[in-house]
Amino acid sequence: MENQKIHPSLILESSIEEEINSLAKEAEKKIRKLSKIILDGLKPPAGPYAFFHHSSHSLQRIDDCKKIVKRIFNQRRELTSLAVEEDTITPKDWPAGVHYPENVREVMHKIDETNNYMQIDFESLYMFGAILLDQWALQAIAVGCLPIKDGLKKSKPFVALLEFFEENKENKLSLIWKKLKEEMLWLNYQMRFYRNRFIVHANRPWQRGTTRSVYGDDYNLFTPTPPGWLDDEKLDEEIKKLINFAPGYIRTAPDNYWEKEHPAALIEKIFNNIGNVENKNDREKIASIYGQKGGTTPTFQVIAKRLFHFISESTNLLCDIVQNNLKNINLGNPYKTSNEMLKTYLTKMEKLQSQFQDEMLYTYREAKKLGYKPGVFLDMLASHGAVKTAKKLLSTEDYIQEGIKRLWELKRLDLSVEASVIKAEYKELFTEDEISIARKRLGDLGYLN
Repeated sequence: MENQKIHPSLILESSIEEEINSLAKEAEKKIRKLSKIILDGLKPPAGPYAFFHHSSHSLQRIDDCKKIVKRIFNQRRELTSLAVEEDTITPKDWPAGVHYPENVREVMHKIDETNNYMQIDFESLYMFGAILLDQWALQAIAVGCLPIKDGLKKSKPFVALLEFFEENKENKLSLIWKKLKEEMLWLNYQMRFYRNRFIVHANRPWQRGTTRSVYGDDYNLFTPTPPGWLDDEKLDEEIKKLINFAPGYIRTAPDNYWEKEHPAALIEKIFNNIGNVENKNDREKIASIYGQKGGTTPTFQVIAKRLFHFISESTNLLCDIVQNNLKNINLGNPYKTSNEMLKTYLTKMEKLQSQFQDEMLYTYREAKKLGYKPGVFLDMLASHGAVKTAKKLLSTEDYIQEGIKRLWELKRLDLSVEASVIKAEYKELFTEDEISIARKRLGDLGYLN
């Protein structure tokens, strides 16, 4: 195997992989650019805005899809290499019914295992790709400040955006619909419909398999309905009625042309052409019949290329749109921005300090009624305020002021600064150390016992 030449398909595959990776990087670049335009243009106060949350999630999902695609490419190369190895080591004219040699069986096992991992990753690409489309849609809805109901926006953002575009031809994002309508529709039915029908909500005994050439770079999911589960003849007749939605080369082909003659192949081609079907009811009918018949997906390369290309191109259009629409963008403001939270906090602290000041003045008046007139304490309150005065009095841990001794003698330690400092409502005004010192002083004098 060490001297074996690289199979030509692996060289082609590497070129396609580089193209897809480049599209993914471009998509990431455009997402970051969109966020920067909005940040620079609006300069919103710091806070947990929904828009930037969705931007971050979009970047994460692009990276997830990149990793999945990279792994699938590696697995596809491994399958080709294993196929070459299997062909090389398998004995010719091996008798039927006799187990192959152990080294051949081991390679066959590796092929099955690699194929299983590849199938899981391909299904994951559908899952994370659909999530990416939803996160992108939430950013687009925010940029256009589109009046989409919260319930639908939260549960099916990409679908909600498609429905809005179809019902509202002129809107702030109409340029995206005009230029990328076919891509959006195709991705919706491929990424979302296929995922929901054949992966997530598989409610019938689908034959879950895969297809690939032995030495090529292609790889598809294959999920047909088992024969006999439905009325196949009736379903095939329904498929033939959809011939007008097939690509032109099939419509004009002779009747014995493979895709035209075989309903299972025909519905695959029609479903793959669904982005060019104008009427929504027709698209839903096609999807419904394909959902009953099942079939083969596009290759993982086609799915990845179209997904990343759409995110890149659509976000680039959003960047152009947002320049003239900054004031209308709905960032999904948090309940309070950090500036507002800071303002609220400062207001709260001011009220707390004022309350503590009133309490200190009250203790002075009560002490005065008992014949104790702490004049220095009153001067400190006037000069520094109650909180700073208390902090000064607590600053020397081992020193107990004359004032607290006098209040102890009067059996009124409840009027001491320390007694007020340890109250729960004032804990935000003092450090843990200051509160500990106050507790210790009161404890030494038996107040807390």
